[in-house]
Amino acid sequence: MERVSFQGSAAVSLLLLLAACVRPAAVPPAGTTVLPGEDGGLRGEVVTGGSLSERLAEPDGAGLVVLFGGETRGDLQPCGCEDRPSGGIARVGGHAVGVRGAGTPTLLLDAGAFLDDTQGVDGAIRPDVAAGNAWVRDGMSQLGWDTVNVTTVDVPGVLGEHGAAIPGVSANLRVDGVEPFRIIDLDGLRVGVTGVSPVPSVLPEGVQVLPPMRGLRPVLAELQPEVDLVILLSWRSPEAARWAARGGLVDVVIDAQGHTGRHPPIWVGDAIWVRNPAKTSRLGELRLQLDDGRVVGAVDRRIDLGPGAPEDADLATLAALAERDVARVRESVFAPVILSPR
Repeated sequence: MERVSFQGSAAVSLLLLLAACVRPAAVPPAGTTVLPGEDGGLRGEVVTGGSLSERLAEPDGAGLVVLFGGETRGDLQPCGCEDRPSGGIARVGGHAVGVRGAGTPTLLLDAGAFLDDTQGVDGAIRPDVAAGNAWVRDGMSQLGWDTVNVTTVDVPGVLGEHGAAIPGVSANLRVDGVEPFRIIDLDGLRVGVTGVSPVPSVLPEGVQVLPPMRGLRPVLAELQPEVDLVILLSWRSPEAARWAARGGLVDVVIDAQGHTGRHPPIWVGDAIWVRNPAKTSRLGELRLQLDDGRVVGAVDRRIDLGPGAPEDADLATLAALAERDVARVRESVFAPVILSPR
């Protein structure tokens, strides 16, 4: 399904209309809650309210910052919660731009299920879902995601014809355009990133899926000698992730499986294990302390993305345009049924 393109004065008029209709939420006061359960140099905290400058961490000597989220299922907007809609790519971007500007080497990672695979009655991805996935790919490309974990949920959207290409990894999926791992050089620090996800009951067309542990073994064996640090993005594959962590094969595990609570970071073997906030209702900001290329401690900051959180204006516009376009396509998919007279 082709997306709507806006040109000339029509685009300007639409943007002005959108801007006029949006009232910025009041910014709540800044606050930081330290989570109980500090574990050998690890600390967790939740950052709420405040301006961008109030949300940014004080200089702490971190050698690497890992920003992470996931499980947004093809949506650029905040979650549809009635009482306190949270998340959204504009709020992620608002914080990510500030962290990147602070100068510490930074990665932006997605733990998986960032696209939607909802099918129609014909067994194909619904046109409105395909349109939403294409916009998500464009938005993630615009913000500059470093790597995403491609799961079987994401495969149909990754293979779709529309939207920007984004760098995807998977240790146990074999699919065109998805690498088993990526190596990212950050000021001389070589970081390897791979991902893992479970075998589904029904395989998407055009993909081979190995059991998670079987896929991880050769990938980690090849990756480890080439890098200083290994980050594993694990979507609903805790057993394989624990095996890799306890075996000393990875340094950081980002565990995504619908977590909604407040969880401090923990050590699993010599790896730091953090839980991904479902739907990126909070943005993870893992600040790693390094000693000779080895992780020795970390602060896992959870940046609240509720109403009033700083937003990136360009991404907010893109998300608004996406919402209008997807609504247009959805209306055509679910056209009103005209009943015959009784």
